[in-house]
Amino acid sequence: MREHIQIRSKPYIFFTPENDEQFEAILNLTRTVHGEGAVALCRSFDAGIPGMCRDDWYGLARLDDWPQGDAAPGRVVSTLCRIPTVWTCADAGAEVQLPSAELGMVASAEDARGLGLSTWLMKRFQADSIKAGFSLSSIQGIPYFYRRFGYEYAVPLLPKIVLAPGQVHGRAVATQVREAGFGDISLMSGWFTEVSRTLGVRADRSEEHWMYLMDKAQASFETAVERRILLDRQGRPAGWLGFQRECFGPTLAIAEASLPDKGSGWTAQAMLALADSIRAEEGLPHVTVLLPRSHPVSVAAAELGGELCREYAWQIAILDKPAFFGCMRPVIEARLRKGGWEGRTQCLNLDLYAGGLRFDWDGKRLEIAWMPDPALDTGPEQLRGQSLEDIDTMPEKPVSAFPPELLSPLALGYRTWQELGHCRRDVMIRPEDRGFMDVLFPVMASFIYPLF
Repeated sequence: MREHIQIRSKPYIFFTPENDEQFEAILNLTRTVHGEGAVALCRSFDAGIPGMCRDDWYGLARLDDWPQGDAAPGRVVSTLCRIPTVWTCADAGAEVQLPSAELGMVASAEDARGLGLSTWLMKRFQADSIKAGFSLSSIQGIPYFYRRFGYEYAVPLLPKIVLAPGQVHGRAVATQVREAGFGDISLMSGWFTEVSRTLGVRADRSEEHWMYLMDKAQASFETAVERRILLDRQGRPAGWLGFQRECFGPTLAIAEASLPDKGSGWTAQAMLALADSIRAEEGLPHVTVLLPRSHPVSVAAAELGGELCREYAWQIAILDKPAFFGCMRPVIEARLRKGGWEGRTQCLNLDLYAGGLRFDWDGKRLEIAWMPDPALDTGPEQLRGQSLEDIDTMPEKPVSAFPPELLSPLALGYRTWQELGHCRRDVMIRPEDRGFMDVLFPVMASFIYPLF
């Protein structure tokens, strides 16, 4: 697809690649900005990551760089891509699917920066993603930059624990390990489900994702994971470990692990000992655990004195608020029933400073309505006669109010409204709404195991 557009009164060609030459032109820019590792990752995506096609790759070219009749531009000046994913939110005995458009491979040529090209692509990406049915967008991007596009830290990412040589005690179960193959996918999938089932927000892996991870994803060092099957004393499969050799520098990183089964001989300490023995054989400087903080292997690494590095997080934007909360409604209803609200009624008007959300709970069913009209944003006249206690300590709003860019960490259980309110005074929840808010949006233990 090709489309002539204007950005700041200057003409460009927006396109999604229709042939290999156009795709290679995008990769040439990616190579210049991010290097060969990123190009290998792009090729692994193009080779078959589930759900992604070339319509998910966006490019901008100057008219002079794409003469009429040429099959591809001589030069691309800005690009990004969409990686289609589905996240799962599970709580209070209910679970829902959340279609999420991951933003990746954002790049602009050095002489094209500051011209509004990435901003235009971002807006197009978000609008197209909403039309395609994605209510969320995620990115593992650089700090702060994407906040202006509505992204906020909302799900843990890279909770590193680093173990130096000599910190790991004990030893692995002797010789009870073998390499994982395609025939082990069903086993690993079952273990993966067991590991993930307690997470409030997670990314489930289909058989197609497992096939991709075991095959095409191995072509890029950024996504390659060496998986080993752990055997019990009778030689039967008992679990698995997945290793990477890079995590912002050389290391032996534990990116995947089954829950340790002491009956098989594999404890969390034995798993760490196996990792440390591989680290020593390969001359790597340390072991890095990249698992959720609650995982037994992470707990064991912390108990051994591993360095708990500052945790990073996925940056999330709720692209379509009505669609997102429509997806979330079964989970929220289950929370209300479990949290003592069955048979009770409550109405919460949440002013988002540009429109708002209305949550109507009749004791059994929740209705969630988006209110695009800023009717909630009433002025001083409506505040007369109300005491400060009626509407919190600052009487700017006659209803509870919440900044829209902080909805993702609230709704995905990353932070409570109280914690977010410590940083942002725009969080104003009326006393009569606070108990309801606590049940609607609790903190959850969440983690996204990579899908690539």
